[in-house]
Order: sequence, then structure tokens, then C-alpha cells
Amino acid sequence: MEMEVPPQVSVVITCYNYGKYLEEAIDSVLRSTFADIEIIVVNDGSTDPYTLQVLSELQKPKTRVIHQANRGASAARNAGTREARGQYIYSLDADDKIRPTLLARAVAVLNKRPKVGFVSCWLRAFGKRQFVVTYRPYSFYRLLFQNIMVSGSMFRKIAWEQVGGYDERLVGYEDWEFWISLGAKGWLGYIIPKPLFLYRKHEESKTRISRIMHRNLKQLIREKHADLYTEERLAELKSIWKRKTPRRVKTPKRRKGEKKQTAKSRQSAFL
Repeated sequence: MEMEVPPQVSVVITCYNYGKYLEEAIDSVLRSTFADIEIIVVNDGSTDPYTLQVLSELQKPKTRVIHQANRGASAARNAGTREARGQYIYSLDADDKIRPTLLARAVAVLNKRPKVGFVSCWLRAFGKRQFVVTYRPYSFYRLLFQNIMVSGSMFRKIAWEQVGGYDERLVGYEDWEFWISLGAKGWLGYIIPKPLFLYRKHEESKTRISRIMHRNLKQLIREKHADLYTEERLAELKSIWKRKTPRRVKTPKRRKGEKKQTAKSRQSAFL
């Protein structure tokens, strides 16, 4: 009997009471130019009746649903990644979307660059506010002070295993801490200079809550990775990444009425 060949990419979509957006997220993945995928929807203990109905009736190609009690974004992402058969994982929230070429571009980077463990891109916001966030090329030194990777990024499953996945103790900034953990293990990051991740801007969101708890969360990250934040280690990393990182970045064309944001102004962009 011939064994089924696992897909190269597993897309993990976490969902908590976002049934009204879920199919948009799935359809954006299915429109990808890269087709060797599976989609795992993680129901993180949704209570909304419409969301539960959508999940129970969901019939999409290459898509399956797993359920868990509500344990938060980190636990949901870890649950989906454990179930994943692909060597590369793409994490997506149920209210966000991706452009058709994102997966193909990210896979090409990981296939070509074995030292790269995670791949991000620029961000285009839609919904209540429209803007584009651009980032300079990846720098581990800058990552220690600012989350320069979008939550919808691709990573190697083996890298996820090495760091023990997302830290389930964090409620907010769990993706930022995860990227730092990967960098601490020696994995490089890469940022595709295109706004391929589509972030839905709500009136109020978890990111807003994270802003309120910003200082506490940042302190928790620093305490967990205390060895990276010593004066000597920071000076060493600054010197290394100053030599590695180009300064200039081409900016994307903006749509009518759309504002431009840089990574430096991203903190206020999400308020």
C-alpha cells in the first residue's frame, strides 16, 4: 500500500468566536499559488453559536478542524502545529488573510536558505483602518527591542520543536517571544519586502489589550531571555547585526486613502 506523502506546508488557523471571518481566511489560503498544503483550523473553545455552526458545517478542500477548550492563542497554535504534517508551518488568525503569493515566496526562502528558521513580510491593514507597515531587513538585535515580524509568518516545524513551541503563559506578544526564542537558538529570520499579510483592523482587538499590558509583557520577555539582554551581549549583537543589515528599503505603492506606517511607528498604528 502506497503511503500518503505529507504536504510541505501546514497552515494553522486559530479561531475563537470568529466564525464570521473564518471562511474568508481559509479561502485566501486556498487561492495561494502554492498548492502543496493542508489547512488545520483550531477551534479554541468558541462559544459563539454562529461560529460553532460554521465550524460544524465547514467543508473546504484540504481543511480539517480540531477542537480544544479555550486556552488562548499560544496553546491553539501549539495544538495545530502538533497536528501538522508539513515541514513548514504558517500561522494565521481566523480574522486575517494572505495574498496569493505569500506561501510560495516564504517556501522559496526556506528551501534556499537552510539557516533561516522563520519568514515574515510586510503588513497591509484593512477593515476599520487602512495602512501599510514596512520593515527593514531582519535583524536579531532589533527584534530584541521591537516585534519586527508579523504574527502571520512561516516557520520550520523542527525549529518550533527545538524551542518548545509558543509560550502558553503569555497573553499577548506570544509571537514576538517565539521569534526571539528561535533567534536565540541560532535560527535566522527573513522579511519579504512585500505587504503580503492582510491584517484586519477592528475597533478593539487583542493588540490593543497588549498595548495596555505592554510594560509587563516586555518585562516577562526580558526576564525569560535575560542572557540576551546583558550589556555585553547586547553590544556584541549590535555590532554583528550593524554589519549584516542594509539600511535602505523600497516602499510599496499605497492604495488611495491608505496611510504608510514604518516598523518604528507600528506601536501607535495598532492603538
